[in-house]
Amino acid sequence: MIHLIFGTRPEIIKILPLIPHLKAANIPFKLIYITKRTDLIPDLPEHVTITLGDISTNRLNNVVLNILDQENDILEGCTHVLVQGDTVTAYATALAAFTRNIPILYLESGMRSWDIENPYPEEALRRMISSIASYHFCATKQNCFNIRSEGIRKPIYMVGNTVLDTIDPTPIPQENKVLITMHRRENLPILDQWFIQIDKLTRWYPQYEFIFPMHPNPEIQKFKHLIPKVKIIKPLSREDLIIEIKKSILIISDSGGIQEEACFLKRKIIVARRCTERQEALWLNASLCKTPEFLPVSFRRMLNKKLDDYICPFGSGDSSIKIVEILKKELKDDKLNSSK
Repeated sequence: MIHLIFGTRPEIIKILPLIPHLKAANIPFKLIYITKRTDLIPDLPEHVTITLGDISTNRLNNVVLNILDQENDILEGCTHVLVQGDTVTAYATALAAFTRNIPILYLESGMRSWDIENPYPEEALRRMISSIASYHFCATKQNCFNIRSEGIRKPIYMVGNTVLDTIDPTPIPQENKVLITMHRRENLPILDQWFIQIDKLTRWYPQYEFIFPMHPNPEIQKFKHLIPKVKIIKPLSREDLIIEIKKSILIISDSGGIQEEACFLKRKIIVARRCTERQEALWLNASLCKTPEFLPVSFRRMLNKKLDDYICPFGSGDSSIKIVEILKKELKDDKLNSSK
């Protein structure tokens, strides 16, 4: 039985598309949600929730310790573990599986920024998971090359990213809107500087409506007075966020997933980070703005940029089908219904 394990909203968004195809292929699985709170991701299909203990201090280490301490519950009856992305939950789960000789299916393998501190700790977690994974499901050709260049000889497949599988590509009319999202750990120490530059944009470009679904993190909320002309709203559902991406003429974001979604939907985006592990989009629809003071220049350039017709390098919306077909072939001789 494959255990599909996640601990955050972005992880489950990318895992959920697999479920109907696993069911159709009669591949047994269990969905396991590892969390400190059980109310963050409602309306899930049937799943098992593993609640973490105290992670109030030294949080990353405590998440790892909690998961390793509960590995018997998490991995009971498990023949394969599937993890996604770059979270400490994915790393700790993969480590628990590795030490019990349980094969690891790594979804979204091979992304690299080549800067161990940006994004932190995600870049390091991705590299560590890749080093122990048994099967690598990569979104792009570059991701596959990255894995091979690290000397990894386990099976590697280019399948696109499942984040695109549930997006309706039907276009809707663009509006004079600029969508902003910003929440990454490495931006928090300079968030006030980003907001000061965003405030300048709202004053220099009054013809645009700037919309910011602001993360509830107090370290972000405390600076909202710096952007009085920005329309600050509550965090959006995935469906509503996709609609806002479609409507926007430009996006300013430090998110990873939004980079892929914007590329798929042919929307221009300024990536507000020192580096990105989704470098394929930088020659298509994206611009990297490494520091706040360059945001006005990046904004002006991207407003004037004309997008060429391109094929999205992150997939075409059928990644889950490809992955399950591969699993049917690769795991046909494995005892999916037995426990280890």
